[in-house]
Amino acid sequence: MTLLLVTSAVKAVAGIDFSAFSLPEAEPSSTTVQIAEQAGRRQKNALCETVQSGLNRALSERKVPCQVVKTDLHITDSGSITIDRVSVKGNLLTGTVYLREWLGPDAEIVKEDAHAD
Repeated sequence: MTLLLVTSAVKAVAGIDFSAFSLPEAEPSSTTVQIAEQAGRRQKNALCETVQSGLNRALSERKVPCQVVKTDLHITDSGSITIDRVSVKGNLLTGTVYLREWLGPDAEIVKEDAHAD
């Protein structure tokens, strides 16, 4: 008798549609999105400064008469960093030889005044 009651109760509960009681998926608030975007910009700016500093240190060590004054890069979905463009001040020709070797053929290397924002 107890087994029959338990079986009946389980069947009754199994047939109930609980979807009406589920909570909707939470969407990120605009504040959360703004904080994430700001963190992404800060991370990108810090990376640009670090890359720029490293390139300038390497140019200085080799006594190349130019300096990187701006670095544009992006972070891919996989987390890798791609340097898109560097703006240099000084001897563009000599600087380009070294920068092209370090950054690869896809990075654009421009004279500082040729780069307009």
